[in-house]
Amino acid sequence: HSFMKITSFFCAGAVIYKTGRNYVHELNGLGRKMPKVFVMFATASFALMGVPGLCGFVSKWNLCKAAVDSGNPLAYGGVAALLVSALLTAVYMLTMMVRAFFPGKEFDCGSISDVEDPNWMMLFIDVDRDRNTGWNGYDYIVNRVSPKSGKVTIEKCVDNTWNWTHAGTGRYVAKDNVLELEIAKSLLGLGDDIAIEFKWNDNMQRPGDVLDFYVSGDTAPGGRFNYLYVSQPQ
Repeated sequence: HSFMKITSFFCAGAVIYKTGRNYVHELNGLGRKMPKVFVMFATASFALMGVPGLCGFVSKWNLCKAAVDSGNPLAYGGVAALLVSALLTAVYMLTMMVRAFFPGKEFDCGSISDVEDPNWMMLFIDVDRDRNTGWNGYDYIVNRVSPKSGKVTIEKCVDNTWNWTHAGTGRYVAKDNVLELEIAKSLLGLGDDIAIEFKWNDNMQRPGDVLDFYVSGDTAPGGRFNYLYVSQPQ
């Protein structure tokens, strides 16, 4: 029983440490984002319920068998209590697993994007709109280094390759499916009149390979296209 419980607590600790979430209602969709943790949690949960084939079933079976073999009428009350306990365990453990793995069609998977994974929500910025400067035209990158404590790292391209040097930091806020960044224009070498192109990419698998925009993760806009921002004349 101690191994099953400690596994559950370790999984809970991993979720709190990684995401900062503390409540059951905040687990929606996390089974897709942290599959290894929640598979272990599910295994421990099924064992606590007494599902056949797991250690929890063996202990419950032996307790029930010993109670029945004793012939003591009071022992049947213990069996009933054990069955009720298993049922209550199934209710509260399955509630968490269903939220984690099956959040429902109305759930927006974007709301779990605040997990600070490597290659999380990288922003590529082309400040001069010149494809001959920067990495494939992108002069700055944000979030190549995972954000921490509400801060994002801005890096500048070196030698027009996938080499980046620290340029400064900015602030970010992520809530539900909304992400906002605050970056000083001076860090990007921009003045009052702005004309930039930019692209978002989440979960790049082959950093430095521009073709990964077509293959892995989520890229917006897709492929070779960029968003364009032009400020109004002052």
